Amino acid sequence: MKVIFHVLRAHWGRSLMAVLQIGVAVGAVVAIVATGIPTLMGTGMGSAQLLEASYSAVGQEVNQFTQETIPVFTPDDVGVVVSQAEAVEAAAIFSPQTIVLVQAGQDVYATRGFAAVTPQLARIAGLEMVAGSFFTDADIQEREARVAAVSEPLARMLFGSAQAAVGQTLTMRPLREAMALMGFAAPGEQKGSEQSPQSLRVVGVYRPLTGDAVFQDLPMMLPATANPAMGETGSGREPRYSALYVKPKPGRVQEAQESVRLLLAPRVEQRAADPRYRDRIAGRTYELTVREPFTSSTLRSILSWQVAVTAGVGLLAAVVGGIAVLTVSLVNVTEQVRAIALRRALGATRRRVLGEILAQSLVLSGLGGLVGILLAWPIERLLEPALPTVSFLGGRLGEAYVALGWMIAVPAGLLLALGIGTLAGLYPAWDASRTAPAEAWREVA
Repeated sequence: MKVIFHVLRAHWGRSLMAVLQIGVAVGAVVAIVATGIPTLMGTGMGSAQLLEASYSAVGQEVNQFTQETIPVFTPDDVGVVVSQAEAVEAAAIFSPQTIVLVQAGQDVYATRGFAAVTPQLARIAGLEMVAGSFFTDADIQEREARVAAVSEPLARMLFGSAQAAVGQTLTMRPLREAMALMGFAAPGEQKGSEQSPQSLRVVGVYRPLTGDAVFQDLPMMLPATANPAMGETGSGREPRYSALYVKPKPGRVQEAQESVRLLLAPRVEQRAADPRYRDRIAGRTYELTVREPFTSSTLRSILSWQVAVTAGVGLLAAVVGGIAVLTVSLVNVTEQVRAIALRRALGATRRRVLGEILAQSLVLSGLGGLVGILLAWPIERLLEPALPTVSFLGGRLGEAYVALGWMIAVPAGLLLALGIGTLAGLYPAWDASRTAPAEAWREVA
């Protein structure tokens, strides 16, 4: 080992360059793997067995980001699907809304929004209750449901703890106040059938939803029988929503698709004929579709490609680092020909010579691997705009995925560095071990 470090120290300049090249490459790969693993694991949660029913414009299946839909679903449709479709395990409405102002006591807070849902959403999304319970079918049946379930962070912010939040009352401020906060309306401007502030009793506190882009991490959920932000309550109109989510029974996805389509098609067609939708439907053809949501397999596929591309760039950098180690090893072998010949003449075997030269390459790459692990975090910060991330991956489970990503990425980075060193050192070591002592002396004479 002393001989190895003596050789590397004697040519410290090129050795340092090789170590840095390996370090940057390994650091990039570690950063990409550490980010890609939690992202792909998070997007895989709860997505494989989920269907989304929507009444959408024909011909927009490819571009689901801008898909035009008509709100035609009601909470009654959930009951019809669950009771009459044998292949369906659960169904729910989930309608997220934008920023909302909530008041607790004299304090008013702006939150990311809320969702109007039906009770089985808790089962479909795997909602974990921290305190209290989710609202029930009895709450849904009330015309103006006055209950809410809130996330654990919101409960702590408003009431100090999850347990203290249960039974407390919070107030949803009118939509016009939230719009004014965002600069879209004057504070005193009225919007259609805008409602007065609504008091809601907190019945349960849940952990933030993680790992699924469909059921976003929203801080509050309300029964879908009333939608105070959209002004439906008290206007004489039945609240309607744009999507209904279905969880099929295992192995019965296609059967569930057909059943839901047959059950809901006549109901939604009748509602779509409402005069309120005439201008939106004019000149277009709409139909009921039941399929996997965009964020199930499609998002996972997109992120997989993004991870693959960025990882490919990192591996290309690793190849360049391997070439640098190969070059340094070849130059070192060339300069050590006389010393190698002397050791061979004194009885050193080919295996020992091969091991010494290969060890030099492994030391270079191993040092590069350690440098790469130290550089991984700053490289991740630097490459953050290009690395695949999912903003809705949060909470304790999200933190566990991130920790798991680093636990896998760090050993993988070290193995990659040692693998590069082994491959880059094989040829120089083999070439040095097969040269006879007499020939070596002749070459350097």
